[in-house]
Amino acid sequence: ALVNLLTHPDLAARGTAVIALSVLRRQSPILRETPAQDAFWRNVYHNLASMAETAPAHWGELSELAHALTLPAAEQNIRLRELAASSDNMDIRASAARALGQNRDAESASVLQACVTETDNSKLVAAALEALGLIGGATAGDDALPVILGMLASPTTGVRFAAVNSLAFIGSDAAAKQLRALLDSPNSATRIDAIRALARPESRIAAEIAVRMLLVVAVRDRDANVLHTLAQTLGQLDTPQSDNMLRMLLIHDSDHVKNGARKGIEALARLRARST
Repeated sequence: ALVNLLTHPDLAARGTAVIALSVLRRQSPILRETPAQDAFWRNVYHNLASMAETAPAHWGELSELAHALTLPAAEQNIRLRELAASSDNMDIRASAARALGQNRDAESASVLQACVTETDNSKLVAAALEALGLIGGATAGDDALPVILGMLASPTTGVRFAAVNSLAFIGSDAAAKQLRALLDSPNSATRIDAIRALARPESRIAAEIAVRMLLVVAVRDRDANVLHTLAQTLGQLDTPQSDNMLRMLLIHDSDHVKNGARKGIEALARLRARST
């Protein structure tokens, strides 16, 4: 009955159904069959308190996406592709693109590439780029690299960052080579984006390789903001080399870098405590 309400003509009724389903997600295996379903319904549930009175209207606007995420896995990705390609609502298109990436749906690559190259909505382009990276990482494919590389020069910060993240998500030798080049960029913001991408949970570049890539930056970079970011990033990469580099940064001339190193050491200790 709640699923049927997702197509109700009244916005508030649709939103109320989305909220009710999110509350029931733990008891309903059909809402946890795929990673995209699990992520969406968790997100609805965890945002209820902060949205308060606006929640029914907000989720009502996304009820078409919610309905797609009640479908069985075999039908779900087909519907998500349709939404990503042609929904009138850009938020739905972006969320559908993100869901296809979460589901590692290799058959959606052409749809996602079109989202990148044929639209100018930055939210949709960024979501599609990251989805392409996730799919490329899952299939060990570099097919999307030309599209991703074409977005590295985007004037929009979020799009550029998504493109850099995508390289880490793919994690192939070719993608890692591109990330190494970004770590050598004359633009400090680009170097920072590449450093952060290496420590993203979705990155398929091994921690040991990521730390070796960062060692070059630590030795030659003179920008305190870059080194501060690098130190904090090391706190998310659990390798013996991370400890050595953090100790080196802890005696840097810059207090900003030292502060980043202290935060990195604290983060690494928390990471190791959780894994024991």
